[in-house]
Amino acid sequence: GVLSARGNIRADLIKELERTAITLSRLEETPGVDPDRLHPLLDECQQLADNLKSVHSLPGAEIKNDELLSSVMQRASIPGGACGFDLPAYQHWLLKPAEERRAQLNAWLGTLDHLRQGNALVLRMLRESANPIPLVAPAGVYQRTPDRSTQAQLIRVLIPADAPYYAEISGSKYFFTIRFMQQTRSQDRPVQSSEDVQFQLSSCSL
Repeated sequence: GVLSARGNIRADLIKELERTAITLSRLEETPGVDPDRLHPLLDECQQLADNLKSVHSLPGAEIKNDELLSSVMQRASIPGGACGFDLPAYQHWLLKPAEERRAQLNAWLGTLDHLRQGNALVLRMLRESANPIPLVAPAGVYQRTPDRSTQAQLIRVLIPADAPYYAEISGSKYFFTIRFMQQTRSQDRPVQSSEDVQFQLSSCSL
């Protein structure tokens, strides 16, 4: 609710959708580009940008003005604040049939649909803009200076779901570092893997 109330989120998303639409339009004359795949994406970008422009209130304004949600948010940070004696209206709502509560949740989430759909499209195209490259992190660490000619907007690290480690990524515009960490038990402090780790890296850019 707090993030969606920031007006620049909608404006920034509109700009990103319009920028993406321009990028896609330039591909129309590129040899080898499939117009049957390109045109639906282009139309979707333009439609979502138009939808966001047509909404005159801030995304999620209905949620912010909802009396029940406002009372829950005001009390949520207080220990025991959401208990029945402090928020009887919320407890009454919890006792309603599941179908009714589910419909209300969908209605609340529906007020953010334009933002969700726009973000999902931009992220999907960005993630699919690069093919993963197989690499090795010696002793669990990999460091690289980004290729400034491509100006990657997103870095994706792919490892098997059953891998015994996870990727910890840090960096700046000058370099980035990927460390593969292991944590056998939740009580233990994570440690960097001592093994050479095979992984895949995608440097995504639109």
